[in-house]
This record gives sequence, structure tokens and C-alpha cells, in this order.
Amino acid sequence: MVLLLALLVALIAPGASASGSASGTAAGDDVLQQPGVLVDPSVPAPPQPEAAGWIVADIDSGEVLAASGARTPLAPASTLKLLTALALSPGHDDADLYTATAAPGAVDGSKAGIVAESQYRYTDLLHALLMASGNDAAVAMGELAGGPDQAAARMNEVAGGLGASDTLVVNTSGLDAPGQVSSARDLALLAGPVLADSRLAQVVVTPQYAFPGEGQ
Repeated sequence: MVLLLALLVALIAPGASASGSASGTAAGDDVLQQPGVLVDPSVPAPPQPEAAGWIVADIDSGEVLAASGARTPLAPASTLKLLTALALSPGHDDADLYTATAAPGAVDGSKAGIVAESQYRYTDLLHALLMASGNDAAVAMGELAGGPDQAAARMNEVAGGLGASDTLVVNTSGLDAPGQVSSARDLALLAGPVLADSRLAQVVVTPQYAFPGEGQ
């Protein structure tokens, strides 16, 4: 619930910096660290959702309209897959082939159905990751990035470059792991570049996709 709210805001506000101003100043980030519901004093405070962290930003300017706990570090769950796609997909063409190992099928949680020794195109992995929240697709993309450690390092590098300083990546799936956190503010920062990427933007609006079965 906590990070899903932030993700929905970010998806309708791809240009938002979620930092307190369109310029993304450090002062704005300091404001977001204050407790309670933060809102322009000239308007009534919104109701408090049952969430530990949320943010609403203007779609054009990136100005933060309201927030609460926006920089609280929380377990990101599958919302981390925005960063997985953003960080690991560059350099891979849609037609690139991945031959599955046993690792994707052994991961916990939601899966698209990757079968060991079957082949999948990179576009299959992206659709499985962002449409079905496939943890197996996240593991596969990590393998193609050089392994889980290299993939996490790349994701942390990209997050840092975007100013998502509340985010620490341990795995590519977002499954709970010691130390793995993000924040509502960071998710808003990450979602904008995802929607600015024409390939990823097309994937997230795809209504239906035929994921390959065993032996493809």
C-alpha cells in the first residue's frame, strides 16, 4: 500500500521530481523529511491515507503538492522492478535471446513461468517483469547483467545518478532482503525516466501479452 500509492502518483506525473520543487533542490528534500502531512498552507490538508509514505506531485512542474513520510525508507517489494527495468535493459535488444537456467524458476513469489533450458527474447522478460511482476524475469535479467551482485550494483548506480538516495538495492526482484529499501519520493523519481523510455513506456501500457511456454 505504502509504495503503491507513490507509484500511481509517479505514473500520472512522469515529469515530477518529487523533491519539493521542480528544480529538485536539497532544501525541498529536507522539507520532505519533516513529520506529518505536508501541504501548501493556503489549501486544506488532505485526508491521511493509511500509508507510511506517499507523495503527490504536479505533472508538469514536478512541484510537490502534498506528501507524508515521503522519504521514509521502506521495503519496496515489486515497485523496485521499475529500477530493474530502467537499469538493466539498456544494451539489450528486444530480440536478444536468453536460455533459462534453473535459478529463475526457484525464486519465490509471483512468476511468469520461465522454464529451465527454454529460450526467451529480452522483450519477453521485460513484459513478464512489468506486466506480471515476474520475479523469475527479474532473476533472468540479473543473470544477463552478469549475475545478482553486478545487477544490484548497476541498479544502485542508476538510482544514485537519479538522486534516489533513499534506495538501496540488494536483489533485482524487490523481494524482502536485509537492507533493501526505497521511499515514496524515490519511486516518483524512478517512474519518470521509465515513462520517458519509449520501449519501457510501451511495455507498461500493454493490455495483453502472450508469454512463451516451455520449450520455446
